[in-house]
Amino acid sequence: MLNRISFNGDAAALHSLAAYFDKLDKALAEMHQLLHKEQSPLPIFVKEGSKIIRLPREEIMYIEGYGDYVKIHRSGGKPLLSQSSLKYFEEHLDNSLFCRVHRSYIVSLVQISYIEHKRIRIGNELIPISESYLPSLMNHNPKGIRGSTPFIPKKGNFGYKKPPFAEKNRHFVNFICT
Repeated sequence: MLNRISFNGDAAALHSLAAYFDKLDKALAEMHQLLHKEQSPLPIFVKEGSKIIRLPREEIMYIEGYGDYVKIHRSGGKPLLSQSSLKYFEEHLDNSLFCRVHRSYIVSLVQISYIEHKRIRIGNELIPISESYLPSLMNHNPKGIRGSTPFIPKKGNFGYKKPPFAEKNRHFVNFICT
C-alpha cells in the first residue's frame, strides 16, 4: 500500500524526488529498448532429399504447394522441393512477414512488387489470390507494405465506385466493374 507523501514546502525533497523519477524513467526506457530490440529471426531448416538445408527467412520469396510437397522459391538460388506441408510453414513463419494467399501459396510480403486483379507479382511470377484469402491479405499490416488504410475490394466489383451515369448505362458499368 502506498502512503501519502506531503512535503510541507520542502522544495529540496521535492527536487530530489523528481530527479529520482527521472533516473527511474531513463532506466525503464533502456530496459524497454533492450527487451523490444528487433532480433533477426532464426533460420528454417528444410529437408530436401537426404540433405537438411539452412534457409534464412528473408531468402524466401514464396512457397508453392505440390500435393505432399512444397516448392520453396528463393531470392538467392534455385527452388527447393521439400516433403513438408504448407500448413507447417504457415504455422512456423512470422505472420507479419508471410501470408497465405491461396490454398497452394504462401508469399513473403516484403517480396511483393504489386497486387493487381487478384494476383500478386513477385519477381517474374504472378501468384493468384483466392477469394477466401483476399481479406486476410488486405487486412495485414506488415512491415513490408506501407499505406494509410488497407484497401478491401468488395466481392465482384474490385472496389470501383459506379460513376454518376450508372443508372442510364447500367450494362456498360457492369461490364467495366465485373
